[in-house]
Amino acid sequence: VESLGDGTHGVVLTRHEAPDAKLLLAAGWSLQPHTVAQSYCLFLAAAGHLPVVGRLAPGFSGLPGRTAYVPERRLRRLAGARAARSPATRIPRAAWGRVVAGYD
Repeated sequence: VESLGDGTHGVVLTRHEAPDAKLLLAAGWSLQPHTVAQSYCLFLAAAGHLPVVGRLAPGFSGLPGRTAYVPERRLRRLAGARAARSPATRIPRAAWGRVVAGYD
């Protein structure tokens, strides 16, 4: 996916229909009714990408790599090449095996 806020590429690790208050605050979002009335995604940035919008402090989530917590509506599916052997988005090396075993 691509973050529409800053152009960062990455993968969605989890989607929260009801946002997590701790993650919202850590990512710089408010707890206002309009903020918590939408779904949010924990997003792992691709290798070489640095999220700006909704960025979580390194190590905050306990995951390797750079993460962000962003509204789902601010993410867009990346259209990669069909039948490509390797993905258009490179997963950070430290995430393989620990967080990601594969994706489609």
